[in-house]
Amino acid sequence: MDLLATRAKVLIVDDSKLIRVAAERILKDEYQVIMVDDGQQAWDLINSDKDIRVVFSDITMPVLDGFSLLKRVRKSSEPRLISLPFIIMTTDADDESRRATALQFGATDFISKPFNSTDLKARAKAHVTSENIARELKQKAVQLEKNASKDPLTNLNNKSYLQEKLGQDYSYAIRHLAPISLVRFDIEEFNQVFLQEGKPASNRLIQSVASVISNHVHEEHTPARVGLSAFIIVMPGSNVKETEAVVESICKDIKDLDFSFTNLIADINLSTVIYAPNLGEELKTESILNDLDELANQLLADHRSKRLLKNHQENIESLASKLNTSPNVSIEQLLACIDEGDESKVQQQLPELIESL
Repeated sequence: MDLLATRAKVLIVDDSKLIRVAAERILKDEYQVIMVDDGQQAWDLINSDKDIRVVFSDITMPVLDGFSLLKRVRKSSEPRLISLPFIIMTTDADDESRRATALQFGATDFISKPFNSTDLKARAKAHVTSENIARELKQKAVQLEKNASKDPLTNLNNKSYLQEKLGQDYSYAIRHLAPISLVRFDIEEFNQVFLQEGKPASNRLIQSVASVISNHVHEEHTPARVGLSAFIIVMPGSNVKETEAVVESICKDIKDLDFSFTNLIADINLSTVIYAPNLGEELKTESILNDLDELANQLLADHRSKRLLKNHQENIESLASKLNTSPNVSIEQLLACIDEGDESKVQQQLPELIESL
């Protein structure tokens, strides 16, 4: 492993070559030291290199000075730059007002020039450590947020995430009169497997079914585990016929799976409900999922059938046709009729025109 590549990057921005070389000599054994002589070069580097942990910058420089660089960094839309440790290098000629200005613009710290090795190393270490901790905490927070929406056994989405995504997809479907379908799968033999084979075998069964479901969903679909042995797929943009084709493929692949049980000889079957919610009025996501639960329970109680279809979108074409109906005449033509005094034609077409608008 390249030891240099694993070191934190420290950026030195100063138009004095003497200062840059001195800083490099002090820090090079512990950090990757990058040196530029102007704020504009520094700005380009800070934007392009996400591994820069600390910036030491002079104030007075050509093209782009230290204050201007600092303001750009702090006004950036990137959170990484807003919190990037930025240390202003000052001289005896820099009075208190300039330091106050630097603080106002968002400077993290100061160091006086000419600096000694102890002060420079101390500040570099403190701020690199602080930045590393902040990045690590952010990564953990992102991972926790991601894990919070996942089912740990199957790595599918959990019910909480499904409810949120269903609300978004359903609202979109209503606004655009676009098809949307939900599928619920229940493993019929799960209880039998759990009682006769135990928890490890039943967990393997759940994971196998989840894997098959994952292999058949598209990017815009939302598959989730919503119960011990229950799964739902939200399929925006899919009508009932398209959804049935996906269900057929999933059930076929489940049938083809080879489950090796110790005490049980049984085929694995999925009880399937295909549900297309009504687009005529916006329902709460809880209502949709409750309807789906009731339908699934009805189907599980009816051992004669393996599949149930409830399609409330049969009127989608008529709804679309109604909303997209155009009046027999345009607004311009009606205005012309008014100018000509043909009020009867205006009155005849006005209700249809208002509805269209």
